[in-house]
Amino acid sequence: VELCPEISGKITNNGIPIKELLIERSLTYADEEYSDNCMTNAEGEFSFTAKAIKSRLPGNILHEPVVRQVLEFTLDGNDSETYIWATNQHNIT
Repeated sequence: VELCPEISGKITNNGIPIKELLIERSLTYADEEYSDNCMTNAEGEFSFTAKAIKSRLPGNILHEPVVRQVLEFTLDGNDSETYIWATNQHNIT
């Protein structure tokens, strides 16, 4: 099951790169959750490798596939997360 393709991006504030910002990725398939993170470099760039897992669930006729992807960060002095990307995929055929 492919949970997420390779991701790369750049975080800026009014065109100025934000360095050393923690970017968090959270992936869910059925009841299993996977998470990892990375820091932006001096140019504000970040990247994550593709994530895939082996699962026997797709072979179960009663299984309803659900994949959730969240990519977010929290700026210093801010209590809430900023979403870069968030999606849910239901009933994929």
